[in-house]
Amino acid sequence: MSLRNYKTNEMLQYVVLGDSLSMSVGTSFFSSGFPERYLYFAENILKKPIYLNNFAQSGATTEVVLKCIEVPFIAEKIHQAQMITLTIGRNDVIQAADTFIRHKNKKAFITTLRNCRENMNRIFDQIYKLKQMSHHPFIVRAANIYNPLPEIDESAYWINQFNKHLDTFTSLPHVKIADIYSIFKEKEKDLLSKDLLHPNEIGYQKIAEAINQLGYEPLLKNT
Repeated sequence: MSLRNYKTNEMLQYVVLGDSLSMSVGTSFFSSGFPERYLYFAENILKKPIYLNNFAQSGATTEVVLKCIEVPFIAEKIHQAQMITLTIGRNDVIQAADTFIRHKNKKAFITTLRNCRENMNRIFDQIYKLKQMSHHPFIVRAANIYNPLPEIDESAYWINQFNKHLDTFTSLPHVKIADIYSIFKEKEKDLLSKDLLHPNEIGYQKIAEAINQLGYEPLLKNT
């Protein structure tokens, strides 16, 4: 949808938070990641222009995302946004797995999961504090994490534990979680790039489709 001839106050605001999955890492230089693909779906369904504010950072852990949200400029954008997407937790798990490989210590996964839970609680709490004074409808969409390290037996268990905790946030108004884990499971060769860590173009399309399928209520009421 062309943004030409639209006033800024007529546009919806879309804020992207997270790690390299929100930055198109793994695709060719001119290829779109999932935020751009999701935006395309959203504009066609909502029949409104949408401005993309991407604050994702490559390598970001849940702690980094939490600090990002606390930046005043980004906090104001979250306050204004009608759409928010999150990709978090993958780098926490990868760092824990690296520690486990080097030291064979399962406590790394336990500590990581505990820290992830605390950071995730604070991330969603902060988002909802920022939205409390907002007078427009909004949606929050998050993608759970696929297993980037299937060769490590313990990783599947800890990723499932992370994803279960992420699912608990669907009790909050307008939060829905896309089940990326199931989409990528046993299809890594088809959906991951050459680095075997990030999605390829097909993988990002699958993520965008999964988030799109979660719907747009209550935004549809204002179209």
